[in-house]
Amino acid sequence: MWKKLRACIWHNENGSRPYQDSTLTMEEIIDSGPLGADPLGGDGLYWKVDGGFMTATKDVISYGIYELLISPDGTTIWHFLFKQKEGKR
Repeated sequence: MWKKLRACIWHNENGSRPYQDSTLTMEEIIDSGPLGADPLGGDGLYWKVDGGFMTATKDVISYGIYELLISPDGTTIWHFLFKQKEGKR
């Protein structure tokens, strides 16, 4: 299990990013896309992949891009975000 930075924990507790509890989603992101350069210029491990997100009521699927940035040793989530593509539901 990964540790999370305070900002990731806040977004999760705030309810704005419920997908952050999904270990399966993180594993699928890591398995599905090539490793990219850390956008902050550091040595973090970064993935940016297409994906979807279903609401808790399972009535809306949003399509967009997942961004996942984890520490170089793979133990801490630094950034985890789903950005919906404009007009894609």
